[in-house]
Order: sequence, then structure tokens, then C-alpha cells
Amino acid sequence: MTEADHFTLIPEARFDLAGTERLHELFAVARDQRDDAWFADFRRAAWNASVIVATPPVFSAPDGFPYLRLVLPAPNKPFEGNCLSNLCATCAERGLGIAFFADAVDPPQAVQYAVPTGVLESLRSFGGWDGDPVDQAETEGEAAPTEVLVAGARDVLVAAPSAQYLPPHTAKLLREYLIKRWQLAEPSVALLVDPQLKPTRNLVIGRKHSEFPDPDAIDLQMRMLLWYLPPARSLVLMPEDWTLDQLTPLKDLAGEPHPESS
Repeated sequence: MTEADHFTLIPEARFDLAGTERLHELFAVARDQRDDAWFADFRRAAWNASVIVATPPVFSAPDGFPYLRLVLPAPNKPFEGNCLSNLCATCAERGLGIAFFADAVDPPQAVQYAVPTGVLESLRSFGGWDGDPVDQAETEGEAAPTEVLVAGARDVLVAAPSAQYLPPHTAKLLREYLIKRWQLAEPSVALLVDPQLKPTRNLVIGRKHSEFPDPDAIDLQMRMLLWYLPPARSLVLMPEDWTLDQLTPLKDLAGEPHPESS
């Protein structure tokens, strides 16, 4: 990562009107002409560009997740500005994505660029859009597998995820999602470290493949969970011969109070 690609909160760099002007230019580019250079320019400009938080601020996108709606100000008109760098940490902690629009009246399908909360967490924790550098290094050039076939027994390390790997606010968001969407009574996870996998670190979700009523939906449901995690993180289901007492409840990782202590 070059210095120009390192994204950190620098208070005096916020609310950059030159960045706002650049976003106007970038959003005028036809979508089928937006190449890697366009995305790189967008990311640099969007970090500190002065934009408007829409009213109402949060909407449910077609993917089913909530996003904070940011719109470009009209040229030569006064406005109350904010910026991605100023909002990034708060949105990551609250489980919001951020969506950029060219105009306040644009419908959800006219979004110019959507940033999932996991990417915001990447910016918050690692100062970049592409996730943990450890995971990036291990997965560079690798296609993410939808299923992993283990041909034989091998040694792996199983532990509770650290707060650096799975911050308490992310654990809380995953817990809420798994209770609501997967209908798990008390979701649990573990960290599985397997040198033969890329990345080697994998978050185990406390549900088995055989416990899904619709096996064809497993891949989609796992991909939905990745919305909360930095890019290059990896999820696996609990092996069939494991029990839940081998995992750690997400409420413990989230710092949720136990009933007896409340």
C-alpha cells in the first residue's frame, strides 16, 4: 500500500471541496467506462470529499442491508457538509454501509458507489479498502472457494477470535444478524487456523451444513454474513463432528452482560 492509498482520519483534511468537485466529474463517467483507475480515483476523492448526509439519512438497499445515504451538493449552493472519513468508524460500529449518490432525488438503484460495513471496518482498522494485510497477503491471486473439501485428517488450531480479528462491535452485529436471520438461539463462533487454507485464519460459524433446511441457500447466506467483515476474511461452517461447547458465544465476544450479572 502506497502512502496515497493509506486512508486515515486527518481532521484538517476533512470536508475537501476539491474532492467534491472530483466526485462530480467521476459520477459523470458512464458506468460501463468505470475501470480500475476510476475506482482508485473515487476512493481517494471520496475519503475526505465534502458531501451531504441525506434526509432521511438511512435507507434499506436492494441487498437488504441499511446504508447511510450521502449525496453530492449542488454547485455554488451552501450546504452542511460531512465526509466518509468522518463517518466511517461510527457507521462500522453501528452496522451501516455508506452509499454515494449524485443527487438527493436519485432512487436506490441509482447509487454511484456502495460501501459495505465490512469495508468501512477495514478502513477503520487497517487504513485501507482491501482488508487485513495478513489476509490480503495470503489470498493474493486466489479465488475465494465457496466450499472446502478436506481430504484427510490434519492438525489445525482452534481458539476464540481475538478482539483485533473480531472487534466487539462486529461480534455484536453478527450475533444480532444470526439471531434474526438464521434464527439461532445463541450464536457461537471460533477461529480456525489451518495452514493449508488461504487465508489460514477462518471464522467458524456455529451451525452445521446438515442443519440448513435448504442446502442450496448456504452459499448465499454465508456471503451475506461477509457484508459485516473486512474483505479477504473467510467463513466456514462448524464441522459435523463438532459440538457448540467447542465455540465461544458471540455475546461473550461482544461484551454482552450475562443474565446473572444484570
